[in-house]
Amino acid sequence: MLKRKIEQCLTDWKNRPSHKPLIIKGCRQCGKTFSVLNFAKRHYKHVVYLNFFENPDYASVFSGSLDIDHMIMMLSALFPDTAVFEAGQTVLILDEIQDCPEARTALKFFHIDGRFDVIGTGSLLGVKGYGKEPKSIPVGSETVIDMYPLDFEEFLWANGITKPMIAMLKKYLEACTPIPDALHNRMRQLLLQYTVVGGMPEVVQTFVDTKQMNEVLHIQRDIVRSYKDDMIETKNPVFSMLSSVKCRNSQEINDFSTLSDTLFYPLFQSRKYLQCCSHSNPEGYRKSTVRPDNC
Repeated sequence: MLKRKIEQCLTDWKNRPSHKPLIIKGCRQCGKTFSVLNFAKRHYKHVVYLNFFENPDYASVFSGSLDIDHMIMMLSALFPDTAVFEAGQTVLILDEIQDCPEARTALKFFHIDGRFDVIGTGSLLGVKGYGKEPKSIPVGSETVIDMYPLDFEEFLWANGITKPMIAMLKKYLEACTPIPDALHNRMRQLLLQYTVVGGMPEVVQTFVDTKQMNEVLHIQRDIVRSYKDDMIETKNPVFSMLSSVKCRNSQEINDFSTLSDTLFYPLFQSRKYLQCCSHSNPEGYRKSTVRPDNC
């Protein structure tokens, strides 16, 4: 199981006195639902979970009165065997809350009531044109945390690099002293892998488990397709830009050593830095000679 930094954020939120309902915002498939459910099962006696994307009918719970006792009665009727509401021991998880704007409006009343913790997750919150806008965004009655795919440090954890080892590396960097070759070479290898694998949890887990880049590429393509579907649904102009991007290397990759040798290893071995520059004519920029002093 991948260790995520969001776990500490969730713990800090729960330990904060009189904490507000929590909203976790982030892109599709960055691990929001898994992290929240894993946290809830470890810290609460009862977990009530609703996914508005998979089950749009759940929105009917919030379509009428937003009185807390009324909503609890509705949820108990909907989940007679699992919806147990005990003050201080129950967390209500509202997954894909952007598909039920009334549920986000209800956060204000859960905050006032204070008996139960509520965590909402949303993939497209704030995207104009997606779904309906809430009647009233609970300003001052919710805490919002942005969640992202795995950063490089989380990727290191996934690949067995411990926190003490990372702390030792930081000491070398802060002291501006040479890093031992063995550690330097390992970190360079992991950085190369991270640039190719990325930080999507499913992709990282697949890489850690199999080390097969074909499997990694398959998962990455599935994620891109799902993103395109979201863009079509929201009529996002980014879709046309993404559709114009073509893969420039169709070579099948069987293992990572081949990939690093053919694509990245010469770049890193050259010890040169690529300085990114703004340019109004990408085609002309590609053909021109890059000079750092012109950036």
